[in-house]
Amino acid sequence: MLYEDRKMMKWRGFLLSEHAEQLTEPEVINEENLMDEQAKEAFDHMISCSYHNGMPVTMCIHVLGKPPVQVTGIVQKLNDPPGCLKVAGKGTIHIKDILTVELVDTKDERYEY
Repeated sequence: MLYEDRKMMKWRGFLLSEHAEQLTEPEVINEENLMDEQAKEAFDHMISCSYHNGMPVTMCIHVLGKPPVQVTGIVQKLNDPPGCLKVAGKGTIHIKDILTVELVDTKDERYEY
């Protein structure tokens, strides 16, 4: 053999520069809520019950950089603007930010709408 193979030492510089390059690239996070067919059907049912029948719902909303927020109210508008719904007294909520939806028991005195 004409020279001694340095094994990993000759590649170390390449790996470190690649690693540094990866750290400077922005990290792409795909936080799209994916629901199976049954969960989507239940979600649509609860939203439509609130919209058509005036039944209050409690939604858990994803807020960027903060813990999820609970919002309770009645859905007033659907898809106005597209992909959003308006909750009475709470404002406009993007549908993709909704984590969970539950119908509120109207006999429960804790909730005011």
